[in-house]
Amino acid sequence: MTLNTPLTYEQALQKAKEVVERESPYEDYEAPNDTSIQMAALLIFNLHNITIDLSTTVEGGMYVGIVNEYKIMHVELYNDGDLGYIVEDIRGDLWENEDVETVKEMIDIIKKFCILEA
Repeated sequence: MTLNTPLTYEQALQKAKEVVERESPYEDYEAPNDTSIQMAALLIFNLHNITIDLSTTVEGGMYVGIVNEYKIMHVELYNDGDLGYIVEDIRGDLWENEDVETVKEMIDIIKKFCILEA
């Protein structure tokens, strides 16, 4: 998903909810709740010019994938409010594995990963 025009927060929230609805039913794992959906919406709202892969996770939450040249960032937004990411190269070698305190911090990390000024 690449959004070349900025969205309002409400529009970003709707995009996140559409992903959750599209990927239901969640019979074998916990569906994303309002916490993880709202965190995903904040990322969409603040990163409208970055191509992302948005989906749900089997750990209960939302997933954001971002590719930058030969590295891939996997961002996890959990239902309990925890945030984390890993960065690996295209061979699968791990470069980073970090927990993050806030959505703002995650946005800054993603912008740096994408070589954008945070």
